[in-house]
Amino acid sequence: MTAPKRSLNLTLFHKALILVVLPLAFEAVFFGTLLNMLHQAEVEGRREQHAKEVMLSLNQLMGCLMDGTRAIAMYVALRQEDALNKYLEVVRPVPEELARLRALLKDEPGASKAMDEFDGSVNEVMNVLNDGIELVKGGDIHAGLKRIRETQRIMRALNNYMDAVRARSKAVADQSSELQERARFTMKIILIAGMLFNVLLAFSLAFYFNRGTTRRLSLVMDNTRRLAKREQLHPPVGGGDEIAHLDGFFRTMADELETARKKELAVIEHAEDVICSIDSDGRFAKVSPASAKVWGYQPEELIGSRFDRIINNNDVARTSEVVNQLMSGCESFPFECRITCKNGTTVDILWSAHWSERDRSLFCVAHDITERKLAEDLLRASEERVRLIVESMPVGLVITDRAGLIQMVNPTTLTMFEYSQPELIGQSLKLLFAGAKEVQQSEFMSDITGKAIGRIYETEAVRRSGQPLPVQLSLTGFQAMDGDCYLAVILDITERKEIERLKQEFVAMISHDLRTPLTSIQIFLNMLTKGTYGAMTETGMKKADMADRNATRLINLVNDLLDIEKMESGQLELNRQPSTLGSPIERSVESVRAFAEKNGVTIDTGPISQTEVLADSDRLVQVITNLLGNAVKFSPAGTAVIISTSETPNTVTVEIKDHGRGVPDHLRQTIFERFKQVEIKDATEKKGTGLGLAICRAIVEQHGGEIGVDSEEGQGSTFWFRLPTLKAPVAGLSGL
Repeated sequence: MTAPKRSLNLTLFHKALILVVLPLAFEAVFFGTLLNMLHQAEVEGRREQHAKEVMLSLNQLMGCLMDGTRAIAMYVALRQEDALNKYLEVVRPVPEELARLRALLKDEPGASKAMDEFDGSVNEVMNVLNDGIELVKGGDIHAGLKRIRETQRIMRALNNYMDAVRARSKAVADQSSELQERARFTMKIILIAGMLFNVLLAFSLAFYFNRGTTRRLSLVMDNTRRLAKREQLHPPVGGGDEIAHLDGFFRTMADELETARKKELAVIEHAEDVICSIDSDGRFAKVSPASAKVWGYQPEELIGSRFDRIINNNDVARTSEVVNQLMSGCESFPFECRITCKNGTTVDILWSAHWSERDRSLFCVAHDITERKLAEDLLRASEERVRLIVESMPVGLVITDRAGLIQMVNPTTLTMFEYSQPELIGQSLKLLFAGAKEVQQSEFMSDITGKAIGRIYETEAVRRSGQPLPVQLSLTGFQAMDGDCYLAVILDITERKEIERLKQEFVAMISHDLRTPLTSIQIFLNMLTKGTYGAMTETGMKKADMADRNATRLINLVNDLLDIEKMESGQLELNRQPSTLGSPIERSVESVRAFAEKNGVTIDTGPISQTEVLADSDRLVQVITNLLGNAVKFSPAGTAVIISTSETPNTVTVEIKDHGRGVPDHLRQTIFERFKQVEIKDATEKKGTGLGLAICRAIVEQHGGEIGVDSEEGQGSTFWFRLPTLKAPVAGLSGL
């Protein structure tokens, strides 16, 4: 039983690789063979050249010795110095030729020993000749000639050696020439045969692989034509290459197209929108079943009838004009019209239409937008209400872009600043604020957003007439369709500022009118308790002492109110001098020590910084005394209040730690406001006014510092304030 034939499922890449690799592999072998033969020929050529150079060197060496012998003979016969000089000139290259000959023969086997013998013979010849010259110069011509004749024996030995070397070199040269000729002939044969084989191999492979590739590719191309005409496709082309994969993908695509066509029909059949086509005569050619639900007409009731049959009478002319434009080849665009349904109701329809010149039909999708139109009407009504609200708001509303250019203003803004709308739109927001015209736009927006975003910022605006206008400004950033924008809410606070001015005058007047009689009453009570007006009973003394304490409390309250008003109005003057905190802390501790001893509380002083600050020492004493008094007031008997300082490179911090009840979390930010106390009963039990911490904050902030409290309820509190050092940069100080 024979095994079934298996075909190689080669990809186009593999086939192309074979088409390239096989010829390249053959060419590589072919080229390698040629290179090897060429190398051998070069080796033989070098051997032949080497033999020739050896023979040339020997000939030159022997020529020098023969010429030298003849020159000596001439010298002996004629006794001429020129003959002797010629001898010396002829034999001068002998050492160089010997060295060259030794270098040429160094790689030959046994050449070193033979060269030593040859070198010895040559030197012997030279020595004999030199000896003969010396004898002749000494006058013994007979002995000199006899000595010179001894060179004949040595020269015969050298000639024999040279004949052997010449024979060997000639054999090598002849053998190399023969090998080179044979190699050249072989290379020609291999070159011709290789070229013929390579061409035959390339054509054979191309024919083999292209025959199957072209045939199957033609089938795939024909399948595209069959798919377009919805004819049955050819059977699969088979194989495992890219063409087979392409055929598989194509068949998958054909199946998916068929599935998509069925889905498209299903979508059309079940679509909520009416899908239809209108021929060039304006009649319905096809209508989807949705017409029954949207218009109340079955598809068969519409097919063959003109489309304007169902158009509302008031929209027929305009709709017909649009349809004629589309049928004339105008670019597609959506349009709206009203349809009269079978039951007599009217619906709003949005048409999306496309004219096909090939089919001479207008393909349309009709979408019911009745609910959308109702929503648009409601939106317009809502926008109108919002517009009326904005226009009637008693505050100014300004919308700007990110750069601060005005985009919208409400009527209140126009009335407030005495501008018309065209005069403000497109202008910078800084036009409305005093002192901002000289500032760069980017600097102005950076400053105002930092102060007014998310908070209320009081500043001074300016009307068109130049009249100043105190306002409250608040900015809110929001994202609009054309980018980031700001909404500025501007409130005219002219009346409030006037009321505040009147209030300050009233408080100043009342404080002055109260402080003078209260001082008189206090003096009278002091004189009364000292017996100036006679002796008093014990009960009277107690009542007088109570009245004195109440008068003192009222005077302190009046003083606190005056300080608060001065600070808030910017009238508080500070006498700043370079000083350390040691003196204010010591004065404050001494002023509170008696009160602390009365309450059974001790005051401990921790490390005190010697770094200088620029401050009003009397006002710092007021701050520290107030904080120490509060700490003593709320500390249990038997505990200690600790005051200490710490410093950083630019600040000095004063900390006052007590062991009282602590401050709840929700009061730590508001406790420094006026009339704010931890508990309501503190005003009666602890005799507090609720103004001390507010005054402390105002004084510290006037110094460019900050104040705060760290506390854990039930574990005591640490009130602290931080001041810049004398060398630190201080910004935003007032009262200078």
